[in-house]
Amino acid sequence: MTAVRFAARGRRLLSAGGDKRLVVRSCTPARDRAPGAPALAVHAAETTAVSSGTVYDLAVDPTGRLALSAGHNRSLCVWDAGTGARKRRYEGGAEATLRVRVDPSGMFFATSAPDKAVRVPPP
Repeated sequence: MTAVRFAARGRRLLSAGGDKRLVVRSCTPARDRAPGAPALAVHAAETTAVSSGTVYDLAVDPTGRLALSAGHNRSLCVWDAGTGARKRRYEGGAEATLRVRVDPSGMFFATSAPDKAVRVPPP
């Protein structure tokens, strides 16, 4: 596992890694829990999306509806954070895309790569 992020106001937990999968799990607050028990119940994986390479990083837009993945396949993918469906793919540079971040407005995102390049794809 290389990345984990909450989405949909904490109702979804996204994870990704070397197995080339984006896994979406639902979460619910645990009610009437015993002392020391987890405050959040994480349920079995509901959705698994397949990427074409190891996923190094995940980011979630401010609305919690979209997730972005950066990975070994030199691209950036935009996913529906609720269903795991891929919505769009942006081609990257000559090397893997290591990190992705979304700006606070949710309109732009930036990626970084080992070649020290920072890219801001068009919206």
